Amino acid sequence: MVPFTSLFFWQLLIVIWVAFPVRSYSQPAPDSTSYYYQAIISTNSKTETLQAIVYFQRKLEQALKRKDTVAALYAQRLLVIGQYEMDFLNDSEETATNALKLLESLNDSPYTLENKKAFYINLGRVYRSLQNPKTALYYYDKVLALVTSKKDSIIHLNNRATVYIDMEAYDLALRELEQAFKKAEQKQEALTIAKTQDNLGFVQSKLGRPEGLPNLQAALALRLPLNDLPGIYSSYRHLTEYHLDKKEFTQAEAYAQKAYQTAKILNSASYLENAIANLIRTKNDTNFSNYLFLTDSLAKAKLAQENSYAGIKFEFEKEARRANANELEKEKQKRYKIVYQALGGVVLLSGIYLFFFLRDRNKKKTQQAIYTTETRISKKVHDEVANDVYHVMTKLQNNHTQDEALLDDLEQIYTKTRDISKESGAIEVHQHFDTLLSDLLLSYQSAEVSIITRNIAKIDWDALPNTKKTTLYRVLQELMTNMRKHSKATVVVLVFSKKGGTYQIAYTDNGLGTHLKKRGGLLNTENRMETINGRISFESEPDKGFKATITV
Repeated sequence: MVPFTSLFFWQLLIVIWVAFPVRSYSQPAPDSTSYYYQAIISTNSKTETLQAIVYFQRKLEQALKRKDTVAALYAQRLLVIGQYEMDFLNDSEETATNALKLLESLNDSPYTLENKKAFYINLGRVYRSLQNPKTALYYYDKVLALVTSKKDSIIHLNNRATVYIDMEAYDLALRELEQAFKKAEQKQEALTIAKTQDNLGFVQSKLGRPEGLPNLQAALALRLPLNDLPGIYSSYRHLTEYHLDKKEFTQAEAYAQKAYQTAKILNSASYLENAIANLIRTKNDTNFSNYLFLTDSLAKAKLAQENSYAGIKFEFEKEARRANANELEKEKQKRYKIVYQALGGVVLLSGIYLFFFLRDRNKKKTQQAIYTTETRISKKVHDEVANDVYHVMTKLQNNHTQDEALLDDLEQIYTKTRDISKESGAIEVHQHFDTLLSDLLLSYQSAEVSIITRNIAKIDWDALPNTKKTTLYRVLQELMTNMRKHSKATVVVLVFSKKGGTYQIAYTDNGLGTHLKKRGGLLNTENRMETINGRISFESEPDKGFKATITV
């Protein structure tokens, strides 16, 4: 039953938004939605995916304010994918759950059912990653209840089977996959047959069935001519596992090497991490095995701690609402009458105040979310990735059978994660902000590039809130990095000034210049400034350098 205070609050907000519409934020470049769509769907850059999450979160908030359900659901479908890929499992779970609540207000239609399937699939993936197979199966069953095509039913039988494989319930997985394989053969689509046959062969091999290896090999033979790289990787991974189970380490290492080469072509961190772990397992070294076991145990413990079960709560609440629908409706009518009679005037008197309060709070929350996410990524990359990879590199260097190409790739991964950690780490802006900014800017100076700053020490930085200092630091970092990578400038001048409570920074360089196209770093600076009610404008033409003006 909806609490009285919650009911009044939402009714109050609706009246306020209608009476005092919020000023819309400035829109990014026309190609922003397409750019960030690709950042969610196909990029391998975690930075771009994070930027896309922030962008679609803003799109979702705007759509909900104007009650545009279609736009809201579109943003939520991309958010759940991006959050899942970034390993923000609880966020992905919450987004999918909120989307299902929104879908409850719509009549059943092909559009509604298709969206329900998408969010149920995501919740199944999330709960599988959270080591909660029971709930994952619950949502996959809800998908199966909605499928209408044979192809969809094959996919979702495979999904159920993968959960049973995680549980090592291979008999149950075999039952699902035998059904799926019969349907796949009737469908006569090579990729669908190969995926199902590969999973079937893997389960059969775990059960000691002689047909396991032929099915694994047949699936690989189907995938190779089609250049299905993710599928080829899966086949090599399963064949590695097959030979490891039989203690055939030479054959296992051969397939693990092929999986590793395929992962390099895919250029995906998750594939590479898995491939390297399997290569380590083929070494049959006790130290390596203990390391992998410890890493896996820590990951499972972390997942168990983070599991908030928002989806389970949602389903429970939904059933409770249905059981008490009549009672709830009567109670709502009584409360509506009381609220409208006693508080109608309060809505109008409180509207302006709440409008400004909510707008400012929302911007602060958005800014804090960006900062918190950057810090979390930095710490996670440093603590959980860079250190682990460095540990593996050290062990491999002490192994006389080391693979030099593998060591080179590990060193590249370690260097990248170290740089990401440095770029996204926390900034101490509480004291001597002028010195911090000077150090940042002068770090880009070299024999080829001169950095000139004016009045930076004359500004009263103490009057600027720390959150705005952090954003200003990141924006200048983006501009200087863009200069170093693209402009070929030899002189950069930054002039700092303050008039009243307004801070302004004028940036100028003598680089190549360009036809402005706001994407990547430049678009990111605009998004950052917007969260603190600041502005940034750009001016550039080919062979005429680059200018930017920052106001906050």
